[in-house]
Parts: sequence; C-alpha cells; structure tokens
Amino acid sequence: MKKSFIIMFGIIFLTACSNQSDISVTDSQYISEEPESIISSETVSRPDFTENEFEQIRCNLGKSSENNSVNLKCEIPAKMCYVSETDTLFYSDNSGLYQKNGSAVIQLSDDNAMSLNLYDGKLYYMIPKGGTIFECGNVYCLNLSTMEKELIISADVYSLSVHSDSIFYQTAEMKVLDNGSYMLGLTSMECGLNGENAEKCYGKEFVYQNEMSVFFSGGEIRTLDETSGTEMLLYEEPQNAGNICIFGNSVYYICNDFDNIHSNSVKKIDLSDGELEIFSLKQSSGDPVYFLDYGFEDGVLCLYDGISFYRAEPDGKFTKYESKNAYKSVYTCGNDMYALKTDGKIARIIFDGNDHESGQFTAAEEIL
Repeated sequence: MKKSFIIMFGIIFLTACSNQSDISVTDSQYISEEPESIISSETVSRPDFTENEFEQIRCNLGKSSENNSVNLKCEIPAKMCYVSETDTLFYSDNSGLYQKNGSAVIQLSDDNAMSLNLYDGKLYYMIPKGGTIFECGNVYCLNLSTMEKELIISADVYSLSVHSDSIFYQTAEMKVLDNGSYMLGLTSMECGLNGENAEKCYGKEFVYQNEMSVFFSGGEIRTLDETSGTEMLLYEEPQNAGNICIFGNSVYYICNDFDNIHSNSVKKIDLSDGELEIFSLKQSSGDPVYFLDYGFEDGVLCLYDGISFYRAEPDGKFTKYESKNAYKSVYTCGNDMYALKTDGKIARIIFDGNDHESGQFTAAEEIL
C-alpha cells in the first residue's frame, strides 16, 4: 500500500486525545505535593480477537528482547540503542558515537548519529546535514567488526528503523507556508540493507518488535504481522496518536486534545488482553499536566512534562520529581532511563528521593 503524509508544524502538535467523557475515573494524588491527579481506564474499542490471534501477538513479542522499539517512538529519532543480552549501550551526543559496556566506554566515531539501529553486528544511523529546522541527512552503516563505515542512503532522511532484513525510513521535504508556519512532508520508504530496491511503503516502518509492527492510520491503532502480512485493529483512536512505542507486552502513545492545547494524556494498550489505560494528571492548581515524552525506569512508567518527571507507583499514584535540567527526549535502556539534554549531551536520570532542603522529590542526572 503506497502513501505519503503531511505533518503541519508551527504551533502544532503531533498527537491527540480522545474524548474521555464516558470513561470511569479514579482519583489519585502525587505523593510529593498532594495535588489531585486523574488516572482513568477503559476497555479497548476493537473487534473481538480470538485466542489464537492473541497468542500470535504474544508469540511475536516474546521471541527476543533484543529490539529498539521503545526508543524509536515514531517521530523521535533515537539517540540510543541497547542490547540486553550483552548489556551494551550505543549512544550518540554532540561529541560523537560511543559504545558502553558497564563502566567501560569507547568512542566509535565522531558522528553525530541519530536513529541508531543495531542489526546483524552493524550500526545503522542518520547523520544530520544541518542548516534546516528539522534534522535530516544521509544514512550510514558502521560494521562493528571491521569499523568500516559505508554510505547506504543518500537523501534527506528524517528517521529510520532496521528490521526484517530491510531499512524503513522517511524522506522529508519542508516548506514555509504563507502564515509563517512550516510544513514537513514525510514519505515512507523501504529498501534492502545495502540501500537497494528502494520503494514507497506504508504501515510497518518504525514501531516494531520482532515480526510485529504497530502503526497509526486513519484513526486506528493497528498491528501488522510482517511474516503473514495480516493486519489487526487494536484500538479506534478518533484523533491522532504520537510517540508510539512498544514496551514489554504493551503499546504506549501520547494523545493531545486539540480542543484544549494545554491538555493531553498517555495511553497504554495491553497486548495480552486488549485492555486500555489512560494516564492524565492534574497539578494542585487544577491545571492539567502536559506531557512531552515518557520512558521507563526499572520497568516503571515515567512521564515527563519538560520540567518534572512523574513516576508511577504500585498503588496507582504518581510521584512528582522536580528536575533542574531540561531535556528534549527520553530513552529507555535496560532498567535505566536516559534523556537527551538541550546541549546535546546524554544523561542517565536518577530518582533521588526526597530533597530535605526543599521538601520535594528530585530527579538528578549523570552525564555519560
């Protein structure tokens, strides 16, 4: 199926929130400040799955833990890639591309790499060309055995993922509209591991785990079994969905409310039973928390609003952790959570606990 799609930028958001008027709401509190927060859940609106269909989803998800879906998140080019079997972390900051094993760190190149993907002993990534608002560039492959780097795709690539013996990527074209806002046209492409046989594609590019992809199309969250080519409807999302990722046996994404630009939520679809959870929080003032990104620390959901982190607790409440630093995006590698700082550095986020001087919980950082 061949398609291209347009994303509007300026004062615009990539995600949307569905109407929650019919959702049962459970009151909760942040532990640190005790403002009111809201956590709501409902059953997913979807066709009835057979047990065999659910079993196939669980089988596809469980074949290997060596995947990078949690850090791809659709529109956010990943700056990190983690291999659990060897506890190896690949990351890139503004000084180069690195490999970290335990406390040992080696520099692989001077490249400012984005959309890192490890596949069959090779690192695939995009290097921004610079000079534009949106970071786009060529795709390269670094052979970790020979340390030889090869140009694979020469184009304005916005983001990519590598799986199923193919490279899935988006080429970008930016235009300035009459009202001063920007229009970024993204075309989805697929090619071989050496860049050969490039053609347009749709629906299986980025959010994947082993043989299964998850994507958003036409108001629906859908899965695609890449072996059989079978698509399944997970959830009818009437507006938009962004920052989609797979973590464990669940799909996560952010929804913004276009009727209220200050409000949004994070949704979780459990792929083992189809249950949907919606996480939306309020400050003590009653104002909603607007989430920019999310990640996982020790397997626990952590939401980020650009100033503070909100860490889920077993009782359904969220603890608010103030941060003295600003981050552009959040990543998950093993049991640790990392973030890309505005200065281009990568930091591990540490939830310290109570700051006795301020009486607040704080989120510290450790620069890699």
